[in-house]
Amino acid sequence: MNLFQSKLYGPTFKTFAASLNSMQANGLDSTSAAKRVIELAEQMPAPSRGAVGADAEEMLRAAREKSDAELDALRLKLAGFG
Repeated sequence: MNLFQSKLYGPTFKTFAASLNSMQANGLDSTSAAKRVIELAEQMPAPSRGAVGADAEEMLRAAREKSDAELDALRLKLAGFG
């Protein structure tokens, strides 16, 4: 990234990176996630979408029920911009 890009996007990228790092630090451990994925895959028929993690069911519900504008606002909030 050149100096111009760094000045233009640097603060935004730092905000996003901090938010992402926080989500990763508070996320589901890999063993628990893998167990849940296996549980979903073994269902007959296997669901095309399945919740993996504490907030996943809420996010799937939001995707079904919210408008595009509401989802965009939620994504911005989760990324540290809302």
